Amino acid sequence: MSTSNKSAGLSCTKDDRRARFLRSSLSPLGLLIALFAAGCNPAPSTACDLSQTTGSITVRICIEFSDLTASEIEEADSACEAQNDPPLLTEVVDSCPKSDVLGICELTVDGMTAQEFFYESEAITAATAEQQCDSQDGVWNPS
Repeated sequence: MSTSNKSAGLSCTKDDRRARFLRSSLSPLGLLIALFAAGCNPAPSTACDLSQTTGSITVRICIEFSDLTASEIEEADSACEAQNDPPLLTEVVDSCPKSDVLGICELTVDGMTAQEFFYESEAITAATAEQQCDSQDGVWNPS
């Protein structure tokens, strides 16, 4: 599926959007986000809740997407499920949990909106989450 919005002077192909997200995101999140970016038509949203435990410390991030078509939601859900490989655990959810949130990084690329939720953990602080958001050219919203 490759759509383009040339009349507005914007490139909106699947490959262009995938490349932009890969450049602006951290792995494995970059790969996951890139798999979600495939089109330009607004529609409902989906989310992928990711957690990884090392020893007794768990790091949790949830990525919520909006403006996806039905087929993009299917692709996003499949990409989320495909990342479920211990120690990284993933779960497709309708929306990201709102409790214990350090902050939310608002990301927009070619009209696609993503919210990356960072959760309280011994391994991540609000400052490090904000730095990661800044590195992705996002807008940090502390909780």
